[in-house]
Amino acid sequence: MTSLQKVVLGTPPAAVDGDTVRVANTKTNANVDVLNAQATLTSAAGITAPSALTAAHIGKRVNIALAAAGAVNMPPANSGSADSVVLVRNIGTTAVSLPAAVGAGDTVALSKLNPGEAALMDTDGVHAWTVVTRGRTNSDNEVVNGTLTTWGTAFLSGGLSVTGAAAFAARPTFNGNTPLDSGNAAITGAVMYFAMSAAPAGFLKANGALVSRTTYAALFAAIGTSYGAGDGSTSFGLPDLRGTFVRSWDDSKGVDSGRALGSAQAQNLPPHSHLIPIGWDGNNFWGNGGTPAYGDLIAQNGGPASGGSVIQNMAGLWNNQGTTNIRQAYSRTDANSITGELRPANVALLACIKF
Repeated sequence: MTSLQKVVLGTPPAAVDGDTVRVANTKTNANVDVLNAQATLTSAAGITAPSALTAAHIGKRVNIALAAAGAVNMPPANSGSADSVVLVRNIGTTAVSLPAAVGAGDTVALSKLNPGEAALMDTDGVHAWTVVTRGRTNSDNEVVNGTLTTWGTAFLSGGLSVTGAAAFAARPTFNGNTPLDSGNAAITGAVMYFAMSAAPAGFLKANGALVSRTTYAALFAAIGTSYGAGDGSTSFGLPDLRGTFVRSWDDSKGVDSGRALGSAQAQNLPPHSHLIPIGWDGNNFWGNGGTPAYGDLIAQNGGPASGGSVIQNMAGLWNNQGTTNIRQAYSRTDANSITGELRPANVALLACIKF
């Protein structure tokens, strides 16, 4: 802004050494011209369709209300002197893009105005429009079209709605609570089962493989060499849960004593006995005079079987069961320890360990 001029009044009371009337009026007129150049913004005609601003809009307030999202180009930055401004306001209900003038090669610091936003744009007189001030004209809501960066702490007293991706350099807390995500849904060393053939991110297959103590330092700190010492210096073993059921560690309870954490146990069925019914009393399979104990003889032809065991007298039992009441008896079968596979109904899932 050009400096305003003062009228020299001269020494009172005669002031003969002051400016003449003409000189004083000349200075006054020059001051008026300077002030006119800095006059308050006046309103230009409103814009209701995509168009381009011109030099005539510099120093004006421009209200924009497009029926649909569109663009209003800024004037060429060199069409006004440095520090010339344009106030653009979006009083409509759709977003307004603010591209540079076609072919001007200018840059515009603000890409668009959302509904209800206003911005005072300043030109450098060459090739750039920058934002002097920005605000809202009719709403408490704030919309950031680009990236919002805060170097301090951001406090939210209301809700937070995120429609895109949110990236955090460190895991955030919400109301003092840390949310679960793919990185902390399981504690290091936890075993989980998955209905897929590949281990998900953050997990290794629990297949007994030897892995690096350095690469998986957190897991090594958690389980150590309980499942294999690897080469003794750079690797360690993972649990091998393939094709096995998991049994809780006894931990001094005494039900499965002598087991170390991580130790494996082969399948086994210890020796045991079965009582097998081999006869009946009349038409009642279970008898009506009490159940004989193991080793009792079966009555045959009105009297006891002639010597031997129950099995030895089976022929007589079957030959006479229709005419003689035959007491029910039991035989015992002893089974040896079984080392083959015994299994309940099951589903095969992939066991993995969190690293």
